[in-house]
Amino acid sequence: MAADNKKLRDSDAKGILSTSWPTSTRLLSGSEKGRLWIRAQPKLGKVVCPRLVWPGQRNWKTQPDGMYVSILGDELFCDALVIEVCGSMQNFNDKRSRYAPTTGSILLKTEENWEKIEINIKKSKRSISSIFQIKNHIGSYPVRHLRALFVLPNDVYRDVRDNLCPMGHEYYMRHSSLATVNSKSTREFLKRMSKESHFLASQR
Repeated sequence: MAADNKKLRDSDAKGILSTSWPTSTRLLSGSEKGRLWIRAQPKLGKVVCPRLVWPGQRNWKTQPDGMYVSILGDELFCDALVIEVCGSMQNFNDKRSRYAPTTGSILLKTEENWEKIEINIKKSKRSISSIFQIKNHIGSYPVRHLRALFVLPNDVYRDVRDNLCPMGHEYYMRHSSLATVNSKSTREFLKRMSKESHFLASQR
């Protein structure tokens, strides 16, 4: 059992997300097996990577510690998984409030240079724009389905687990589990973040 005082520094957590977590994955796609998710944070290369914004706000953008996105370029919307590594209960409460349900849509803002980044897919390089069928740079996509993964210090995780009822979009793991992304239990956990987890059967 992991020690209750296990705690990652911010730089350690982002290092794990950059090196241990995949650049692309289909784990979050549920029955939509053809859909690919690209890691948008921590950033790939030196270009400005996607951020989350609320309509009408120009000065405040949310840059999660980690984020995966799947854009349906031909339908002009996206799905997103944000990963927030929290250092304390207060920090968790602050980050949690950013993703609370609202009557407005959260937008994913992208830069054209990010869409041109090429990543390895099945031993060949493809640009993000070709993967997501982005024909013309739009730069703003409504988020259809948002999931938030909060990574908590082990002692805070225990407190939250025992005393909090998660909202439908919220998921939790301990700091000590962040580096176990390739383990069977963690992969099964990530698969449950698909929108298919809300339905009894995936067949149409």
